[in-house]
Amino acid sequence: MSAIAEKAVKIVHCEEEEAEEVEISDPKEQIAEECRELPSNAPLREALEACTARVEAGAEETCVEEFFKLQKAVDQCTAASLFTKLK
Repeated sequence: MSAIAEKAVKIVHCEEEEAEEVEISDPKEQIAEECRELPSNAPLREALEACTARVEAGAEETCVEEFFKLQKAVDQCTAASLFTKLK
């Protein structure tokens, strides 16, 4: 193939790649947000929010325990429905 033909093929190939770009969204993020807002997770969410408010007010504590309890509940909920949405 000549050098001119190779350049033409590369240009066409690049233009095709640009046209094929599709925005891919992660379903896990949407499912996790839905799980976080479930009424069953409200006590965990409220505990984390209360802890965060205390820390912002100057309390000498961390909210690691509250965060991980909520995150565990969200992860379990997310895992239950995530794999049905994956291809």
